[in-house]
Amino acid sequence: ALVHAAAAAETIGDRDRAEDWLRRALEADGANADAFAALRAMLEERQDAPGLVDLLAARLRAIRDPAEVTALRLERATLMAARLGDRDGAKAELRSILLDQPQHLGALSRLAALELDDGAHAVAAELYIR
Repeated sequence: ALVHAAAAAETIGDRDRAEDWLRRALEADGANADAFAALRAMLEERQDAPGLVDLLAARLRAIRDPAEVTALRLERATLMAARLGDRDGAKAELRSILLDQPQHLGALSRLAALELDDGAHAVAAELYIR
């Protein structure tokens, strides 16, 4: 019901109310895919990187599908490094992927690139060798 109310509010141009209802829907059910998708679209449209990082973190707490978890962690790491300048946070997110999937190519290469850019050549080399 909240997602439908949010859609109606957005239709009449009340984006603040729509966002509020989507957030309420996610508070009630963090795994609500429709509310997540709609709120994500709103945040992406206004280029709200901090809001997206927070939304992805909330989604990660609510889901269990390993493929979705990995995809969201990769996206979150990219946003943290590229848009927020939080390289340490991005590295931590990538390392969390590697705890579950030690050979995950995307996480390995992104983490190695961050380490190399930060001057940690030995760490980057070790990651590239894996």
